[in-house]
Amino acid sequence: MRAVVAALRDFRRHRLRNLLSAGTMFVGVLALVGVSAASAVAGDMLLAYEEQTGGRAMTFTAYTEIPAEDLGASGQALTDTLDARMGGGGSAVVSGETTAFVRTPARAANNQAASGPTVE
Repeated sequence: MRAVVAALRDFRRHRLRNLLSAGTMFVGVLALVGVSAASAVAGDMLLAYEEQTGGRAMTFTAYTEIPAEDLGASGQALTDTLDARMGGGGSAVVSGETTAFVRTPARAANNQAASGPTVE
């Protein structure tokens, strides 16, 4: 209780110092928000430029079941490891990700710098 009383007394005695501290904190928070907003806008602009010049990346999802005999040695080792860690009898999902750009030949001719397969 004594500390609270001392803090309030100090607050009343040094009003200008407290006002300047509060103003500095406000400017600092405002600067952080401004930098964050500028970063988001710049990221969106770069993404829009890349989509306009190089095409939009497509997302495909495919599900398949591969028989154990078709997996090969490394695939069998992976399934054995997953089976051992999951306690047997469970099922696991192994996923991978890749990016591909699909362009018409006319668009590919206009954008020589970008790489990717073309559709004919």
